[in-house]
Amino acid sequence: MIVDRPAHLEALYRLSLRAAAQRLALSAAEARAILDACNGLHLLDELLGQHLRAEVQDAIELNGLDEKWQIDGKALVRRLRELPQPLTAAVESWTADFWASERLNDETWESEHLALLVMPR
Repeated sequence: MIVDRPAHLEALYRLSLRAAAQRLALSAAEARAILDACNGLHLLDELLGQHLRAEVQDAIELNGLDEKWQIDGKALVRRLRELPQPLTAAVESWTADFWASERLNDETWESEHLALLVMPR
């Protein structure tokens, strides 16, 4: 059997994001807060799945991120703590993909990217 590794990994990433979306049940404001907290985040392979919680918690405690986005920061951090490491890694990759995109200034990019992690309500 021949495996198309890049396609396989992309499918795994999408499945992981969908599972994270279902577990987190994020609002658009919460997803934007995560993106905001992780702007400039450098992901280290050996710590993949361990960056997100600390970044979001620090941004809330030190910079008032929850007030900026009008979210319940404690509830968001609690849900992030409950997310398994592989799903957390997928969300970290999601944030990195957002900030690294050549479409960052495209008006539709944010809404398209949020749709990958925010479930319709």
